[in-house]
Order: sequence, then structure tokens, then C-alpha cells
Amino acid sequence: MSFDEHLTALRQRQHQPSLSAAVSVEDRIVWADAAGNADPLGDPRTPDAATRYRVASLTKVQVAVALLALADAGELDVHAPLATWVPDAPAGHATVAQFLAHSSGLRAEPAWPWWERAGGYTWDELLRRDLEPLFPAGTRFHYSNVGYAVLGKLLETLTGQAWDAALAELPSWCGHPSA
Repeated sequence: MSFDEHLTALRQRQHQPSLSAAVSVEDRIVWADAAGNADPLGDPRTPDAATRYRVASLTKVQVAVALLALADAGELDVHAPLATWVPDAPAGHATVAQFLAHSSGLRAEPAWPWWERAGGYTWDELLRRDLEPLFPAGTRFHYSNVGYAVLGKLLETLTGQAWDAALAELPSWCGHPSA
């Protein structure tokens, strides 16, 4: 089965409106394509390898990879309380690993409008909200957008730059060549 056929079959099996994938060898993309409908809620649009998708929760994976690269480099202990680096963090007693695993105790989304629907909040605005943990850290899995916002602040603290800028610089500061 070709990569194109596999991508189409995977999209259908996963019931996804669209998928994009790439294969790289030694830091060079050797194949890239997409399948499905890139705009299932609007005008049908066939995606290709250059189609841009809303990032949404993909930033969670990127932040996690960046933090684990810092841990691998010895700059972060994932078993230490997050408050070690971000003293004012909600649920800061939870470990970095618990935040990464969605078990910090923080809610999924607060009762007030969330970033993707409200245009974003600063760290100070986030701290002014009621973000008391729902359960003791490490006792349950509970998907948490708020928890990953806190991890974004941790990434900013460790790198000295905004989380999105840190992600853009990931290859240079984690020892990997840029693509």
C-alpha cells in the first residue's frame, strides 16, 4: 500500500474529515500529502501538503515535546512540583509530569469564556480566575486546557521567551538541526 493509500484509509478508519502527514529521512521531507476535506463545516476544500489547519490542541503535543527536550537536557525535573519554576502557578504543588499527563487536578476549561472563543488571556488574567483544583493531583486523569496553559508559562520561564517563540526555536535549543 502506498503512503497516499495508507493516509486515505487511515482517515476513513479514524472518521476524520481530513489528515495531513509527512515522512522525513535525515531531516529532509521525502513525502507529504493530505486527504479528505480541509473545511468540513464550510465550503468543501481538498487539502494538500501545504494546507494549514487550526492548531488547537496540537500545541499541547508541541509544548510537551519541548518540555521533555528540556528535561532530557537536564534543565527540568518532571518529577518536581511545577511551582519550583512558576511559584504562582495554579495547582503548583502538582509535578510537571502530572500536568503533562492531565492529572494536575485542574479543570478542563473554566466557567468563563476560554481562549479559542474569547481571544486569549494574559497570565495575570488567568491567575485572577477561580482555578482551584477539582481533585488531588495524581489521582485522576482529567483533560485540562488550563493545565497546558500553565505548562506554556513553564516553557516561557525556562526559555526566557514566549511559548510560541520557544516552540519556533525548538530545533536550535534542544540540539536538533532545524528543518
